[in-house]
Amino acid sequence: MRRNRLRELLDAGQPTLGTHLHISWPSIVELVGHSKMFDYVEFVAEYAPYDLYALENIGRAIDLFDHLSGMMKIEQDPRTYLTIRAIGSGIQNVLFADPRSGRRRRSRRAGRAVGIAPLPGRARRGDAAGRRFCPRVGNARLREVAR
Repeated sequence: MRRNRLRELLDAGQPTLGTHLHISWPSIVELVGHSKMFDYVEFVAEYAPYDLYALENIGRAIDLFDHLSGMMKIEQDPRTYLTIRAIGSGIQNVLFADPRSGRRRRSRRAGRAVGIAPLPGRARRGDAAGRRFCPRVGNARLREVAR
């Protein structure tokens, strides 16, 4: 399983440095990786146009660099679906936009989709094998792989 550089640094109490991308071109992710200045790259899907092919290509570009992790800021409405697709594409970290709004049930549903408990202190964090490495993986199987 690919190491999650961001999670390693956070678990060790170390500071992290990342950058935001508002564009889905994998070449930009490669430029960030070649700079060796960042621990993670965050694709801000809430403000950028993209398709599922772009997510796959972003995940592949991140995989080129051992020192780089990926994160995706997920839009509010299609939260669960996009969370599963982002992790399946190789993006290791997920940032939910406005999880404390009146749509709390949706936030919990999306969190459960990736194995995160809704209660503080009981959260499960870790890497999941991507969809492209696990053919025919459904939501239940992806959660099982994440454990």
